[in-house]
Amino acid sequence: MYYLKWYISLYVLLQSLWCCVAVSRARVEVPILDFKLQRKNPPCVKAIIFVTAKRQYCIDPRQSWAQEKIKELVLR
Repeated sequence: MYYLKWYISLYVLLQSLWCCVAVSRARVEVPILDFKLQRKNPPCVKAIIFVTAKRQYCIDPRQSWAQEKIKELVLR
């Protein structure tokens, strides 16, 4: 039983390291190369993850500029 609790705790920790736990409404000002959609799965929040050459940005999916950017990326 101890190992199961330890495994679940480790899983939650690793998941939080690889997902958005908060989002921004700010525009991404550098070229966006790709995107990913993240579903809400606590501690991860619903987000659009924009990928650039140097990093990933966690963006609020309700932002109209972000939705337009996804359309642009899909159509190219």
